Amino acid sequence: MRKRLVLPVIIFALSGCMNSTVSNVVCEGKLNGKPIKETMVVDNDRVIETEMVITTDLKNKGEMGTQEVESLFFERSRAYSVVNGARYSYEIEKDKGVETIVLDFEKLSLERTYYIDLLDSLDSDSIDINIKTEKYKINGGTCKTKRGLF
Repeated sequence: MRKRLVLPVIIFALSGCMNSTVSNVVCEGKLNGKPIKETMVVDNDRVIETEMVITTDLKNKGEMGTQEVESLFFERSRAYSVVNGARYSYEIEKDKGVETIVLDFEKLSLERTYYIDLLDSLDSDSIDINIKTEKYKINGGTCKTKRGLF
């Protein structure tokens, strides 16, 4: 009796996992001349969450010194700290600064998403992965999709 119940439960669980539409899309490119790697959690072509890692080269920083870059990153961390659905962190290493921005679009308001230039119009209710990947490709970037359990 027990074996008869276990097999259908396993089949049901596996079939639910196989029908999952959740995937990760990883895009790499440049943002204002800086390398960016963006990892997006996508469900039915809708971006649910994104993590952006932006690297600033401190060896060739032009007019900004390490202190100025660190001050700028600190101000950004303060700005993001009051935004529900956003997390920001940064590291200053010997010759580079690394910013990590995580945005949870299920918590972040659509208006704020629009004003930080991640939503094309306020008429849309979500961020379409096809539009995001197309923007990367137009600007010389690349994107790869990884399907599976997350």
